[in-house]
Amino acid sequence: GRDRNPSFSVNAAKGVFICHAEGISGGINKLAELLGVESPLRNEMPLPIPRAKRRQVAAYDYRDTNGALRYQAVKYDPKSFQQRRPDPDKPGGWVWDLKGVTTIPYRLPELIRALDNNDIIFVVEGEKDVENLKAIGLIATCNHGGAGKWNEEHSQYFVAGAQVVIVPDNDKPGRDHAAKVADQLIEKGCLVRVVGLPGPPEKGDISDWLANGGTKESLLTLVEEAAYYEPGAVAAWPDPEEIQNEL
Repeated sequence: GRDRNPSFSVNAAKGVFICHAEGISGGINKLAELLGVESPLRNEMPLPIPRAKRRQVAAYDYRDTNGALRYQAVKYDPKSFQQRRPDPDKPGGWVWDLKGVTTIPYRLPELIRALDNNDIIFVVEGEKDVENLKAIGLIATCNHGGAGKWNEEHSQYFVAGAQVVIVPDNDKPGRDHAAKVADQLIEKGCLVRVVGLPGPPEKGDISDWLANGGTKESLLTLVEEAAYYEPGAVAAWPDPEEIQNEL
């Protein structure tokens, strides 16, 4: 009859065995090794794929009107972003969320000075774009998190009569983002122009355009030629994918 207290058992569903007499247990591969036979699972169990290690490549400071660090947008390679704020209980430490934090535009102190001077202010989609425009002597800002994340907390700093140029990324999320920002700033009384750059690839941005030979002078020429924004104008732009399909 059947052994009421078996010294050896296998759970095929879970792929494990146990030998009570020897005090040995493990998976099917281990059992096959102990028996000196080929594991039936050898060709069924793929090797684990190494997890890509991300590397921090930038940390963008979001400072308030007094210059105090409010939070950072941290960029990694492979490309991803995460936000963090100073830990009030641990000097030099970080809290990796923005709970309870009021969001602000990137480079807010410079934005305030530009508004006071009635300078042209560019609104772009990412911190890298802001830095590249700064490198050629222009004032720019953005929100953290990319397209679609602009809100009234960002718009509140803009004043009536401010000259604003929005440069969207070359894709539908970019155009939708531009329309959202433009609509909010027009309500604030800003003079808004939306400039679509000539020649960038699909999903390309102003950083791509500058890297491919775009200059401060040519950008300002495009701004001068652009009409002031009318609600709905950005949404009416053709989708790059639709243009490609037609070609």
